[in-house]
Amino acid sequence: MNEVRKRHNERKIITEQHFCSKCGDRLASKYSSCVQCESELEQPKQKHRRRPVEWKSETITLVLSILLPGTGHIYIGQLVKGIAILSVDIVITVLFWVVDPLIGIAYFPLTIWACYDSYKLCKTYNNHIQQFGRPPRW
Repeated sequence: MNEVRKRHNERKIITEQHFCSKCGDRLASKYSSCVQCESELEQPKQKHRRRPVEWKSETITLVLSILLPGTGHIYIGQLVKGIAILSVDIVITVLFWVVDPLIGIAYFPLTIWACYDSYKLCKTYNNHIQQFGRPPRW
């Protein structure tokens, strides 16, 4: 019985040893470099979760919404909502220039709301991609 254990332990020691793939010299560990030929072994690849390509940038969404309310929503993929906000923005701008400059006061709440909403929706969009691996169906 002791002989069987001894042979099993010898086999275990032999199988746990690591050798250089270039010169055949024994290595101290699986991922150490070879002393004799000084070759570096490949390190194990670490699994990094890459950012999916479909993610939308919150910064770009905000900048688009500040420049022209509604374009941030269009960038995210909410075309109907984006076009509706853009249409209201155009109406307010036309009324500002044609009818009365006081109507331009409505432009600022619209812009602030559009920025907030598009930023919030962009975060929702990215969280949905992270959880389900696909863009949300608006």
